[in-house]
Amino acid sequence: MKSYKSKQIEKSLCKKGFKKEEGDHTYLVFVNDGKETMIRTKLSHGSSEPGKDIMSKIKKQLCFNSQRELEELIDCKMTQKEYNDYLKERKLI
Repeated sequence: MKSYKSKQIEKSLCKKGFKKEEGDHTYLVFVNDGKETMIRTKLSHGSSEPGKDIMSKIKKQLCFNSQRELEELIDCKMTQKEYNDYLKERKLI
């Protein structure tokens, strides 16, 4: 499993249609057609590099079946349209 900095994850998700909300943590909410969806995750302000367990939670929260899919989203190998289509195929949006 690859490791990522929290800021890298945040930046990548914001490019894919997630809206950032600051609070006790950084919350990222997926927006589809101008409306917030139930697809969301959070990143800790204190952790510069989320561990394996946190990455696994993010994978589930973003509705991926594999770590590879999450890595493709973060590494920008999956576009916003592809992620949107992925979610629509699974009837999640």
